[in-house]
Amino acid sequence: MPLVTSYSSLQMFAECPRQWYLKDYRRLKPIVEKRTGALGFGGRIHTALEFWGKGADLIEVWHALSSHEYALLDAAGGGQWDTSDLDKETKLGLVMLEGFLEWFATEGDEQEFEVVAVEKQMKNLLHVLTPAGQSVDIWLYGKLDQLLQHKDTGRFRIRDWKTTANLEDATNSKMDQSPQPRIYRVLLAQEFPGLDIDGIRYTMMRKVARTARATPPFYWNYDIMLNSYNLQAHMTRVEAMAGRVVEATAALDAGEDHEMVTPFHASWRCTPCPVKGICGLWQHTGIQAGEDMIEDQFTIGDPFARYEAEAQEDHVIS
Repeated sequence: MPLVTSYSSLQMFAECPRQWYLKDYRRLKPIVEKRTGALGFGGRIHTALEFWGKGADLIEVWHALSSHEYALLDAAGGGQWDTSDLDKETKLGLVMLEGFLEWFATEGDEQEFEVVAVEKQMKNLLHVLTPAGQSVDIWLYGKLDQLLQHKDTGRFRIRDWKTTANLEDATNSKMDQSPQPRIYRVLLAQEFPGLDIDGIRYTMMRKVARTARATPPFYWNYDIMLNSYNLQAHMTRVEAMAGRVVEATAALDAGEDHEMVTPFHASWRCTPCPVKGICGLWQHTGIQAGEDMIEDQFTIGDPFARYEAEAQEDHVIS
């Protein structure tokens, strides 16, 4: 069977092989998942924007999502869990989304585009030649936030929602270098060969309460135009990473020591990492302590399940 992976998984392997080993190779997920913090908050903002893109009231959706989070927290903790983090995120998200609607209506410059697909899910085979010369087929998954079509030119543009701490040049530079939307471009081109996609539009929101002391801008559209050389450079990188994942998977399947095949790498990923507790025990206490934590606090899941879910109310691209 072909290897199944996503761009996020490949990037995870490139940045921390151990996180990839625990999350995607061993398919571990916490029994009780932390739902606040950067990942949880950003995920709820994305979900609210997804439903808004399909015609729902953005603020009503945010209230519904927040109520759902409180219900989950109450059920998990029997009414005894501290809700202060969720309280802060609920208020912050409401302020951000209310301001976003005002900005979008007056300064979002959206009159040029029509939304033709929301949460478009893609899956295509990528043929990879590993450094060892092995030919491998990889199912590469992706899920883009929106696909826009220019009303005058008919050309398409990929939209990616981003929540960010700032809108400085460093943030834009990071967006310039991100391969993820370029992978979406390649997957779309495979599914719809005649689709004329000219670039990527990052619509960014600052995670700030917009108080009197806060300095705008709080929202920003950042467009990156694509060309064939740029796309090929990123695809070459993806093929190289995929080849390394294939080789690591084969080594682990053959029983090689995971500490040698997929060593840890300390970086920014450690802060939100859901398996950092296991990693820490392995470094400071030993393998058995980490395995005991896995037994007590983790279960087996499918890291790619979200890509398999059927897209609801996707528009047909003609």
